[in-house]
Amino acid sequence: MLQATTLSPLVCRTYEEDLSVTFQIGLVGCDGLVVGSDRRVLYRSPSPDLVGPNPAGCQSFPSTKFVKAQDESLVCACAGGPQSRSVATAVVADWPHCLGLSTAAWEDKLRITAESVQGNSVGDEIIIVRKDHPSRILVLNRNNRVAGIQPVETNICTGTATNARFLPIALWQPSTVSNLRWLALLTLGYAAKERPTEVGDGFDLMTLHSSSSTITWERFEPNDPAIVDLVREFSALGREFLSR
Repeated sequence: MLQATTLSPLVCRTYEEDLSVTFQIGLVGCDGLVVGSDRRVLYRSPSPDLVGPNPAGCQSFPSTKFVKAQDESLVCACAGGPQSRSVATAVVADWPHCLGLSTAAWEDKLRITAESVQGNSVGDEIIIVRKDHPSRILVLNRNNRVAGIQPVETNICTGTATNARFLPIALWQPSTVSNLRWLALLTLGYAAKERPTEVGDGFDLMTLHSSSSTITWERFEPNDPAIVDLVREFSALGREFLSR
């Protein structure tokens, strides 16, 4: 008789993190903010004969990672484990009941809503944007149904750990969203180049303009020439600098 074995929490956690094929970026500027995400989604089959680190049990496909209210007054970008989209959907569904709350009360309500979602996935990260708060974003992090809220007024990357995170850290400044748009695309392009099996299938980009309180959306296909050229030009500048 085969003896059943139990994987340690560290092994389980590592496997779950390996499934987190998402890279997202949020940048706050002087006249609004920009949030970008790749479109690769990984689905792991729950079939008993396909559980565990079995390639046949994992499928990837392109899909949006944004969840938003009908009037776009609240927009979420979800990254992390299997429950990340469920958390984002719960936050958006609860949004009409939060209108009129103070900022502190609403953030506390966000935490409660996130912790009420069933499932113990590891590393759920939700970038949350309110149209009436164009000078900051919130990052909701949930591990094993324990959630926390972090306001961000500069820049943040979520999802896959890639060296591309260095770009917004080094280059961000409180510039216009038209300039930060290029920084977001450059970072997304480098992330896809560095981690092609984890980040890709195109990108979605959301820009919130504070002057008009409007949101614009852009979709970029895989290997979009504008992003490929942007990465190539930036790399060439780096090589030129080092060859002086």
